[in-house]
Amino acid sequence: MLAERGVPAVVPYQGGRLHPLCAAYGRDAVLPAVKTALDSGVRTVREVVGGLPGVMYVGERELRAFGDPARLLINVNSPEDLARARAMLPNEP
Repeated sequence: MLAERGVPAVVPYQGGRLHPLCAAYGRDAVLPAVKTALDSGVRTVREVVGGLPGVMYVGERELRAFGDPARLLINVNSPEDLARARAMLPNEP
């Protein structure tokens, strides 16, 4: 579907930052760029996305159709982040 539209990736943008791990990628368009990036020492997805022409970015307004962007795109990298994420869950009976 992305290839049909000439879009290599659709990446969420929220809170002033990209969220490339929660994105949709067209394999045929992105695979060569990832290979080139890895061969040249690039190790972050953000750098790969930044080098792709024609990336479509979706912002907070579009993300709201699926829920609260702050909840959808929460990063959990530490015990404190996990506690914050758990606090966002509805209380179970």
